[in-house]
Amino acid sequence: MKNFIGYIYKDGEASRQAHLINILKAQVENSLRLGWKKEDIVFVTNFEFEHMGVTPLINMTLHCDWSVWTNKHYSLCFAMRHFEDNWWVHDHDMWQLQPFEFPKFESLLMLNVIDIESGRASDSSFFIKKSSLMEEFVKFCDNNRHIMHRRGEIFWHEFIRGENRMPIPYDVLDWSYGMRKNKSGRRKFRRRYNACDKPIKAIHARRPEQMASFFRGQNRKSFSVDDEFFEIYRKYVLA
Repeated sequence: MKNFIGYIYKDGEASRQAHLINILKAQVENSLRLGWKKEDIVFVTNFEFEHMGVTPLINMTLHCDWSVWTNKHYSLCFAMRHFEDNWWVHDHDMWQLQPFEFPKFESLLMLNVIDIESGRASDSSFFIKKSSLMEEFVKFCDNNRHIMHRRGEIFWHEFIRGENRMPIPYDVLDWSYGMRKNKSGRRKFRRRYNACDKPIKAIHARRPEQMASFFRGQNRKSFSVDDEFFEIYRKYVLA
């Protein structure tokens, strides 16, 4: 299994590069401490860096020039052209807390579902088997860019749902692979926490102030991350 993060800079974002590189360095160190092999940590970027023997796969060719959020999926397609393997795909601010293996499931995908009522599929953390599915997604986006929303997660959802084609079968992923805490999400946090298999395997925090509640255990479930992860996050992201 490959541990995948894809991040393509858009114009005007160069000022964030140093901060993003620190986040990716933290991801590398955290992944290595949880047992990942260096060769299985696959970061796809359009800029170079190196940390603890891990370097990114540079993607300068397969970009989505009309939706920055969709570049993660284009870069996954780019990476799949280089490696025959199964994949854990996650955002750069999704943090693994526990070692885990590639889960067993029947379809090509195992996804989180953001909203139970709508069935909207999340793209912040998912598992995918090696297939031509991402090639199909890139073609779908290129062919439907005139009618699609700009946020990549909605493109992904519409593709899975079967917009203009047959839907993609998927298995539902337990929330412990991507617990999220945000400013307005306390109710969802409780609901998702209760739906998780324990222990929590990964958490999603877009900003340090959101992560802080995990550090201090300041939530109604008294959940907090381990000290070793905290030191890695503090060293790179809070420096």
